[in-house]
Order: sequence, then structure tokens, then C-alpha cells
Amino acid sequence: MSKLIITYPHPEGLSPNAQAILQLKNRNQEFEQLLENNATPLDELYNKKYILKYPTRNEEGKLELSSIIWSNLRPPEGSIEELIDKCTEYIRSKFKPLGSGLIGDKNKVKDNLKWFFEQYPEYSDYEIVARATDRYINTIRQKGGLYRNAHYFIRKYDLHDRGTPTSDLSTFCEEIDSISPTTVNLL
Repeated sequence: MSKLIITYPHPEGLSPNAQAILQLKNRNQEFEQLLENNATPLDELYNKKYILKYPTRNEEGKLELSSIIWSNLRPPEGSIEELIDKCTEYIRSKFKPLGSGLIGDKNKVKDNLKWFFEQYPEYSDYEIVARATDRYINTIRQKGGLYRNAHYFIRKYDLHDRGTPTSDLSTFCEEIDSISPTTVNLL
């Protein structure tokens, strides 16, 4: 039996092995050992739309994992548009008390969240975005620093390199991930 640290358990009720496969895949690591005698985690990921095309089998009946076509977005509860709307409302409600200029333009917040979920599909979850937003606000408050407005918190272009956006939200999501790892024993 081997162990893998799952840094952010998925809320959709995936089995530990299915969660482990997603974590390994997102880290570009091999997950074949999880499927030696059991393709059930792949069935589960296919049924929940993480996998768009199920792997084919070779002449010996082994799964050809390179033939998997993965979804580029982790499907949230409901649609991605619903997730963007819900996160937009939450982020703007948290930034509103900080000052009228910090709430951010609603459409820019939505556009930047759409970009964010495309760039960071592993964070396509309302709870992690909410926790990361709260952590950002509390961190800046404790340090006595200046807040970015809401849409710059999600995505901001470097003044010197317009082609490379940065994201405080991704930094704080990553921090949230590192705070509460869960160890899962793989069967």
C-alpha cells in the first residue's frame, strides 16, 4: 500500500483513488499503479466529466492511458457560469467594505474569474476561492498594506511585461491548499 498526500479533497464525493488520479495528473505524474487491477476510478472520472474520452485498450487488453482526453475544467457543482456568478458576488461583497474603489467592476471581475478558472482548473471550487479571498483580506489587514481592487486581485498584468498576468487569488488558493493536506491510503 502506498500513500499520497491529497492537497485539496474534491467536494464532489470522488473516491480516494479518483482524487489521487486527479492530483497526480495535475502534477504530471504517473498514476498507472492505481489502475493495475481496477479501472473503477477512471469510470468514476468519466461519469463525472473529468474525462471526455475513455482510454482505449491495446491488444493485450491493457488500458492505453495516453489515449485519455481530459476535460480542461474541473466541473463544479452546477455550471461554470454559476460558479463565476457565485464567486463574483462573494469577492465583491468582501471588497465592498474596504472602499468603494476596491469593489471592482462586476464585468471585469467575471471576466477575470473566467480566465482564472481556465488557468487554474484545480481551484474551480467556491469554497477554496472564498477561503483564499478571506485569507488575502486578513493578511493585508494584519500587515497594514494596500489592497488591490477585486478584479486585480484575480488577475493583474505586470507593468513591465503586459503579456504575463499574475494572480494574488492563485497565490492564496495555493496557500490554502498547503495549509490543510489530507493523507489518503490508496487501495
